[in-house]
Amino acid sequence: MRTPPGCISPLAVLAVLATALLVGLGAARGGELFSPGELNAMAGTPLGEVDSHAALAGDCSACHPSPWDAAGLPGRCMACHTEIDAEMRSASGLHGILLEPGEDQSCQRCHTEHNGPEASLTLASLDDLRHERTGFPLDGGHAEIECAECHTGTRYAQVERTCAGCHAEPDFHAGLFPADCQSCHQTAAWVPASFPLQHPPFPVDHEDASTCRDCHPAALTAYSCDSCHGPAEMVDEHRDEGITDIRDCAGCHPTGEKDEARDRS
Repeated sequence: MRTPPGCISPLAVLAVLATALLVGLGAARGGELFSPGELNAMAGTPLGEVDSHAALAGDCSACHPSPWDAAGLPGRCMACHTEIDAEMRSASGLHGILLEPGEDQSCQRCHTEHNGPEASLTLASLDDLRHERTGFPLDGGHAEIECAECHTGTRYAQVERTCAGCHAEPDFHAGLFPADCQSCHQTAAWVPASFPLQHPPFPVDHEDASTCRDCHPAALTAYSCDSCHGPAEMVDEHRDEGITDIRDCAGCHPTGEKDEARDRS
């Protein structure tokens, strides 16, 4: 039976009532009725009185704006994560430099939700990450290590960037130099290392020496010539010159020249 023009069919009335009922139930339960899954419950730095997304489970509107809200979902994210908003606006920090201008800036491109209380919030692939844009290019030995060796758990920002933050100072030269390791060492390998400071008066490129340990086998505070000059041979040569005490090589050979002691006699 056709419904006369201008009349509402009983089926349409039932549909409207059912829709209103669902919307009412959803509103009464804070929107949980329509939730696709549980929110992340891993606590972080509290923002206001909220320390995880799960604390907002009863208030969908906290993250999901109305359709006419021009700021959209990213605007709700930035309302809480103000430090990320500042990075994006100033093109600084991790979030401000990883994306090129014009690229998709929406938070959900890399972050997701409703996958459970312990699911990761970061799903960004690091395979094609342009790490040099962070100001820390992965070259030399750093290019061979796994991401998780520096980025523990899901922590990608505020990672230690200094040499001393990852590499303990060797006992070999502990306390002798400032913390600017890169002045002597390169990322390709710790050795060989350069020595840009004054090395008075002995030259660092003496004969076949190629590393610090050639002359300083135990520590930089002590030296030995034995690795290149055999002790027995040196005893014989000095005995021929009437010299019996050869414990202090640098005392007679301050610049490493063989004949300088003879020249001073």
